[in-house]
Amino acid sequence: MEVSVIIPIYNAEKTIEETIHSIKSNYEHEIICINDGSKDKSADIISKIDNPNIILVNRENKGAAATRNEGISIAKGKYIMFCDADDKLGDGIIDKMVGAIKENNTDIVVGKVLHLIGEEVRPIKTYNELSAIEHTSLNRTPEITQSIGPYGKLYKNEIIRDIRFDEDITFCEEHTFNLKAWSNSKITIIDDQAYLYNIGIEDSIVATSYKHIEKYLNDATEVRKRTLDILSGLKEKMSNY
Repeated sequence: MEVSVIIPIYNAEKTIEETIHSIKSNYEHEIICINDGSKDKSADIISKIDNPNIILVNRENKGAAATRNEGISIAKGKYIMFCDADDKLGDGIIDKMVGAIKENNTDIVVGKVLHLIGEEVRPIKTYNELSAIEHTSLNRTPEITQSIGPYGKLYKNEIIRDIRFDEDITFCEEHTFNLKAWSNSKITIIDDQAYLYNIGIEDSIVATSYKHIEKYLNDATEVRKRTLDILSGLKEKMSNY
């Protein structure tokens, strides 16, 4: 198995079919759909999609972090990607990323993430700081922290096999995961559009964070402490950034 795409799913009946249809590759791949206690018809919709690459796991609700962690545990691919149930992968991005990681002999590939608002695609300004580079590291290119989410990236399975998302955090739970993954990794950055991040629906993560702003700020404060601990061991350039 070459690539595992992990999708945590909670009440995504309106979007999950489009999300799955955006996941295409000429490489052998699996689409691990973990239904995290959805109360709608998400599981029924997935089970009716004619795609032999889909693996559907149903379980009680535990949250996005625990769901991604379970996906890592069962993934069989040499490489792992993450996708949320209301977002989309860029056209042909899996094959482009697999090609880049093999050609450059690196551990992680980072692509462009764009905002999706309805049918409109908008660039994210912070990504302007990221330029394509075949071989780099977190310390050499600290700007990579502008892409702190797990989306739009391809990871070698062996790099993240023993790393997990913070399950005691609701918001920003991916920050420590990526910093741990990047800290000792060889990284490739590409200019290709890797991921369309949907912020145009009521239940998106961005919209939810505004509804629970106090919880969001508390989580962000705790995560900042944890990230600074991880970064403290890196060289001066990263610390200054």
